[in-house]
Amino acid sequence: MKEETGLDCRITQNLPSLRYSYRDSGGRLRPKVVHYFLMEPVEGKLSVNVHEIDAVEWLVAREAASRLTYQHDRELLEVALGKEKQTGSENTQ
Repeated sequence: MKEETGLDCRITQNLPSLRYSYRDSGGRLRPKVVHYFLMEPVEGKLSVNVHEIDAVEWLVAREAASRLTYQHDRELLEVALGKEKQTGSENTQ
């Protein structure tokens, strides 16, 4: 997280992983697994690594959901919000 956001974060919960295949530059089918986590910042300052990402923002859940392109990402956000409610976080509205 620090490389992408400038923040040291602590994993609070695992979220569902995403498995899919893609074709590499040689046309070979390659499996890929993306692991997701619910995290909380421990220290650092929010900043952008311009070589890897365009922007970093803190958003309320509704605005974040409206910006997501893929259905899987919207579903993952719903799972994360459900887990945050279980742990008592107040920053999900």
